[in-house]
Amino acid sequence: MGCRPVGRERQDAGRTARSCFVWPRHLQRVTYLLAYDATTHSFEESTIFTLTDKRATGEANGLAHHVTVEGNERRLMIASLRYLDTFTNVDGSWLFAERQHYS
Repeated sequence: MGCRPVGRERQDAGRTARSCFVWPRHLQRVTYLLAYDATTHSFEESTIFTLTDKRATGEANGLAHHVTVEGNERRLMIASLRYLDTFTNVDGSWLFAERQHYS
């Protein structure tokens, strides 16, 4: 897989710069975040629904703050996040087996 341009073009001292990054395959679906000039996510609540020695299910809730800048104007978009998660225990470490996103 080659390097492809991502994100927004930026003007700096008369030059146009475009960032270039190769996303790992499992993260390619989140490249939409590069449309924002700044973003942060905070999770306020996590609940475990089921738990066994090898598997668990739960829910995580939080907020995402996305900032865009156009000229001298900044815009803030706030989104509520909800994830339904399935975890698996691999050699004593809990890992995501599946994550479903609901907005």
